[in-house]
Amino acid sequence: MEELKENNAPRDRAILVGLSSPRLDRKENADEESLEELGALVETAGGVSVGVVLQTLPSPNPHTFIGEGKVDEICELVKSQEATMVIFDNDLSPSQMRVLCEEFGVQVLDRSGLILDIFAQRAKTKEGRLQVELAQYQYLLPRLIGMWTHLERQAGTSGKGPIGSKGPGETQLETDRRHIHRKIDKLKADLEEVRRVRATQRDRRSKNEIPVVAIVGYTNAGKSTLLNALTGAGIPANNRLFDTLDTTTRLLTVSDTLDVVISDTVGFIRKLPHQLVEAFKATLEELEYADLLLHVIDISDPHWLEQAQIVDELIEELGAQQIPCLRVYNKSDRYFGDIRPHGEDSVNISAKTGEGVDDLLEMILLQADVMQLRANPNRMARGVIIEAKLDKNRGPLATVLLKNGTLHVGDNIVAGMASGRVRAMLNDRGERVKEAGPSMPVEIAGFTEVPEAGDDMMAVADDRLSRQVAQERREKMRAARTATTKVSLDNLFDNINEGKLKNLNLIVKADVQGSVEAVKSSLEKLSNEEVRVRVIHGGVGAINESDVMLASTSQAIIVGFNVRPDAAARDSAARANVDMRMYRVIYDAINEIEAAMKGMLAPKFREVLLGHAEVRQTYKVSGVGTVAGCYVQDGKLQRKDCQVRLVRDGIVIHEGVLASLQRFKDSVKEVQSGYECGLSIEKFNDIKEGDIVEAFTMEQIEV
Repeated sequence: MEELKENNAPRDRAILVGLSSPRLDRKENADEESLEELGALVETAGGVSVGVVLQTLPSPNPHTFIGEGKVDEICELVKSQEATMVIFDNDLSPSQMRVLCEEFGVQVLDRSGLILDIFAQRAKTKEGRLQVELAQYQYLLPRLIGMWTHLERQAGTSGKGPIGSKGPGETQLETDRRHIHRKIDKLKADLEEVRRVRATQRDRRSKNEIPVVAIVGYTNAGKSTLLNALTGAGIPANNRLFDTLDTTTRLLTVSDTLDVVISDTVGFIRKLPHQLVEAFKATLEELEYADLLLHVIDISDPHWLEQAQIVDELIEELGAQQIPCLRVYNKSDRYFGDIRPHGEDSVNISAKTGEGVDDLLEMILLQADVMQLRANPNRMARGVIIEAKLDKNRGPLATVLLKNGTLHVGDNIVAGMASGRVRAMLNDRGERVKEAGPSMPVEIAGFTEVPEAGDDMMAVADDRLSRQVAQERREKMRAARTATTKVSLDNLFDNINEGKLKNLNLIVKADVQGSVEAVKSSLEKLSNEEVRVRVIHGGVGAINESDVMLASTSQAIIVGFNVRPDAAARDSAARANVDMRMYRVIYDAINEIEAAMKGMLAPKFREVLLGHAEVRQTYKVSGVGTVAGCYVQDGKLQRKDCQVRLVRDGIVIHEGVLASLQRFKDSVKEVQSGYECGLSIEKFNDIKEGDIVEAFTMEQIEV
């Protein structure tokens, strides 16, 4: 039903415009081919092209980009074709986009904006969505001035202007800029965590003897169809640009002696927005760590040479040009030229019909022989734990990707601090198997406890040895935990006196960059002859799990200024015993840390967290103000002896007390986790959907 509604939805009608000029870079010029590709992009985005305009000028018009006559022509075309937008094949400046919007009376996009919109529609994974969102904000930031011309002048609360334009003395433009900068900083931090995880995976991969093959190529060259033909992956392969954005990885049996891990990647395209090139480097940089590249080329496209060159240039930009590469000329069943491209490292195939696929497998096998990319099955098994869980019926289960050797039912195994004997194995199709060779993923039953994902697994000679190895690892972990005393403000003075601490490491998170620098500068001035105060990391936005991990490994205290930790960070900090201190006034942070260094810290109160609630809807009630409809995520909310703080995007907006707490129409004393409620905050009405209400009490400490 949803698909039917989507098909029946009105489609945007777009006029396509391109400019060719000797003043523009070759890659920036528009021509019939690039406009045809732009039309395909419009189709992918769900629109339809209703007109095409291509102009040649000695130089672009700085005001309208195209000539004034063409502007009038396009205006008439918009009216006659009932177009809803005009899309340029070239990139426009913010001022040009604003002027053209006013001239045409419809939305104006450029090629980069259209591509970003398609990526936003099609990104499925969390990582892909993060990357696209970052690129969108980077694209949007310089264009804000064209979106808020009606609010460019500062009005303030006493200024004269239309209803709704009276603000707190700050332009909407500056407010939005600051908000976007915060979002960009947060997204970069999240992607940095992605890169950290990828780095860990690459470290493991460097020890992994399973060859990795990456499929690259121009968008719509047939990469997904090839992966389906080779592995039966079942990926939807439609004839449209950017149909696949998220990477798919499968196991490919090349021969009886060789298995490889094969992955397809996002398709390349000319004039790829530089924001996307940067944002997607976290994904595309994986090419650098592949053992072999398959460059898929659509030989049926009359411009395949230029497309192949674009892909080669992007591969070089990503630093993967040194990796062996096979050129796979696809769609040969639709090629009608006299001579097909050929070469030592090339093969002609049709992924759709299966023609030449066997030749491709032989070439992969030959390349693997040259590079000696083989795992040895004739040894005791080694692998890595991909996933582990506790099944109430079957006990501890672990999914293992075997890197080398052969694993048999009955083998003694050890992974991390877990040991056991293989009772049963299931392959990726859920079938019982008695043995598993290199590059084969299997689910194992037989561990005495649940191992951790990422642990190396190995088969050992006997049960006694597996238990001994696990016990030794357990004792080492216990000793390490005992030896490591986490630094906190409460034990800071004792550690300094005992000579255990020469550097006080701090991590500073704040609501704006200016606050980060101010807090950092003030705290580092507290250094003395006995201990040096070092801010090892400073950032903008909520305290996240990566901050906690950094604090744990570097023995640091986290200082938050007008920000709060997210749920994952709170849980991680509790497990790792990381000290987090939150402040609203910079002098409180300075005084408390200075007092702790001198051994004079004597807190009389401590904060006790009660729970969190998410604002899902807001209402304006006469005589009351803003009432928020909330869902209690954890803990509880209560009226008595309760304070609340309102957190937006990890930043503390307000602290106060509840004015009311209701379930349906009844006032209540408390609302537990998992229930909805309505609330209002005393003398505060700026509550928005998505805000987090954090409830807490202050508890007196008995000295």
